[in-house]
Amino acid sequence: MSTESAVKSVRRPVSVTFGPKSSALLSKSELLSLLRSGWREGCRKIDLIVLHCSDTRPSQDFTIENLISSHKNAGFGDMPGYHFYVRRDGHLYYCRPITMKGCHVKGYNTISIGVCSEGGHRDGPEQIPIGNLNDLEKLQEGGNPPPLGGDKRGASAYEDNRTAEQLVVLHDLLTCLHDLFPSAKILGHRDLPGVKKACPCYDAAKEYAYIYDH
Repeated sequence: MSTESAVKSVRRPVSVTFGPKSSALLSKSELLSLLRSGWREGCRKIDLIVLHCSDTRPSQDFTIENLISSHKNAGFGDMPGYHFYVRRDGHLYYCRPITMKGCHVKGYNTISIGVCSEGGHRDGPEQIPIGNLNDLEKLQEGGNPPPLGGDKRGASAYEDNRTAEQLVVLHDLLTCLHDLFPSAKILGHRDLPGVKKACPCYDAAKEYAYIYDH
């Protein structure tokens, strides 16, 4: 399904969780206001908006608690390395303040915002240890990446299985982020130099090129 058809079929406020337990239904303009209110000019320069996938199957329920635990086990602290996490039901988690450097792209964390969607792996017999899902590379500055799981599984292990709900939320979130950071480039993790993985399992730069004209 295309983003355009998804937006037409699933037009509704975005369900957002931010902070420890705060949740709200926000319109696109309200989401932008939330992001704008949390931004401080000059705190850091945003050149990139980087899209990721959780490398989990559509039949696998990878909750925000799973994500937090996975990243904590990888040494990222008590909050996910991504700034945003979009569940398959379209729920948006505002995981890390955009003023704060993320832990999602080695070498680019200071100048980027990370957005992760649940999914990206094809359903099949192979099992992925849930604690290692996001330990594909030591994403803090420095550190050596471990062997890439995608290289072992092959390209056939991955697929773009985003739901219509995810497509709508990504559209709203990315257009809001573009409004806030108009010079930032939207791309996938796989598009960065030296990255050898399928993440986010689709051509994010091409798919979201229309946002620059939004």
